Order: sequence, then structure tokens, then C-alpha cells
Amino acid sequence: MTVIPGGIRYRNDLGQMDLKTDAEGKVLINWAEPGLYWVNVTTPRAEGEGEGPPCGMSATPQRRASYVTTLEVLAP
Repeated sequence: MTVIPGGIRYRNDLGQMDLKTDAEGKVLINWAEPGLYWVNVTTPRAEGEGEGPPCGMSATPQRRASYVTTLEVLAP
């Protein structure tokens, strides 16, 4: 999971957080401050699936999914 705060136009550091889920598939995000955040979640590859064949070769599609959203975090 990747979380990036919005407003990065004039910022050298993205403030990116790379997070992993626990054994139950849950993740805890500590929001630094209120504002908009871009969130990207990608499922892992199934066990035994590699990176895929070289370009131009056919193969069985890999089971993966990616979800992207923008969240607004409000001040308490």
C-alpha cells in the first residue's frame, strides 16, 4: 500500500508512506495532518507466479488487482 499526501507541486519530498498489511490483512495509517491523500493498494501475486514472460511471449494472465482512491482526512 502506498499513501502520498496531496499538494506535492512545490515539494521535493513526496512524504510517501509504503505500508504492508498484518497477518489479518489490516493496515494502520497514522495520518500526519488533515488534507487530501492518494492511496494505492495492490494485491500480491499468487504463490508460484513469477514476474511474467519476456516481452512478446504469451502466458497465462496473472491474478493481480490494483485499487486507487483519493481520501480527504478531516481534523478531529
